[in-house]
Amino acid sequence: MKKKLYFHLEELRRRIIFLIILFVLFLFLGMAVSGIVLRRIRADILGEALGRGIQINLVSATPFEYLVAQLKVALFISLMLLFPFLLYQLFAFMKPGIGRERKIVISTIFLTLLFFCCGTLFTYFLFLKIGASALAVLASKNNVLNLWSIDSFVTLVFVSCFVIGILFLLPLAMLFFGKAGILGLSQYRKARKAVIVSIFLFAGILTPGTDILSQILLAVPMLLLYELGIILTAILVKKKKLYG
Repeated sequence: MKKKLYFHLEELRRRIIFLIILFVLFLFLGMAVSGIVLRRIRADILGEALGRGIQINLVSATPFEYLVAQLKVALFISLMLLFPFLLYQLFAFMKPGIGRERKIVISTIFLTLLFFCCGTLFTYFLFLKIGASALAVLASKNNVLNLWSIDSFVTLVFVSCFVIGILFLLPLAMLFFGKAGILGLSQYRKARKAVIVSIFLFAGILTPGTDILSQILLAVPMLLLYELGIILTAILVKKKKLYG
């Protein structure tokens, strides 16, 4: 028993050391390309507003602010590159004890990655563009210069991508609660009207100004995710009825 425990601990130690070495290597790589990535982020997110003649300047308000922004970019790149390796090492370590549930675990990991990536891409290429443009217009209309802290800008981009990526896991969370018997299909359907109103209010808060199109563009994906959660839960209920 002790030998088996020692073997598992030793295997875990090797995998952790491997991940730490990869993290450090990816961090150096991220630092090397951070300047290029920062320019790309600025062009992707602020390009639309700048193209409309709205002046937005990213500034470094302190001597170390740009360096801190570079470090944040490098850290984000490192974590993104490390994430698939982390999942693989975790799955490989747990593989002997999973048994019949191996397919369920693989499917859950795949779907989690898929929905999270969709949320991140949606945030980066749509939500942040709309939000940045709306905020810049709002300031310009009130004769306020758009001098944005580069550190705050980078933090906003990464935090938004992460948070909305998590929100895109809503269908999977609904499916989990349905499978666990915590919430049922009838409850999801009854809450639909309240959810629709809440989503549009939420989209209105996130989209400054009076741009109705922006609010719709933000609200529609959230509504679709909720409906997808209902559909997945309905499929689960049918399977339960068929197979008891």
